[in-house]
Amino acid sequence: MTTKKEEVLEETGLEEVQTQEEEVTGTSLGSLAEKIKEEKKLRKKKKVKRMLLIGFFLLFAYLLYFLFKPFEESINYGICKTFLELQVFYPHTIYISEVQRLRSGTMRIWFSRIDPFGEYRMTPFECTFSPQPNPATGMPVITKMRMGKIEISPEIVKQYNHAIPWIVQNPPSLVLPGKLPDDIKLLQEDVNVFRKIIVK
Repeated sequence: MTTKKEEVLEETGLEEVQTQEEEVTGTSLGSLAEKIKEEKKLRKKKKVKRMLLIGFFLLFAYLLYFLFKPFEESINYGICKTFLELQVFYPHTIYISEVQRLRSGTMRIWFSRIDPFGEYRMTPFECTFSPQPNPATGMPVITKMRMGKIEISPEIVKQYNHAIPWIVQNPPSLVLPGKLPDDIKLLQEDVNVFRKIIVK
């Protein structure tokens, strides 16, 4: 027994059209799903490439920064340098040429400055640190100081140790000076560059 609806569909051929439409929509949905998958793959590839480029750029920038960054010492250097600036008559004339770390825990700073007589001198300054920090503050402790051949009074060293926490909280510049050249000619300054030539 066929219903009236089936008879009408058979007579008009609408059933074939409907099946064709279903086939077309099925194929179009399949191709659409494939396109969406391809687009997702492309987006994923672009994202990976972008992340790789960003990572490479950051690594390159860090390497450049590391190459051109000046070398810095520990806070012990800042503590010694601060005391040195407090002891010299004209601290603005200090020029630090070399910093040495000795096995005994001593830090030696070679510096030059202009003394009250106008002479240009180079002198070593030494700070000897205790291997154990201060148990109360956890800060470094200086046990001995010497400027040239003169040893600083132990009482002054003891008083200066009380100021170390403030120096650590507000550290001075810890940038190390550049190495001195081996050639003696490069160590000499050409003072004629700064003189005005007077032609008679």
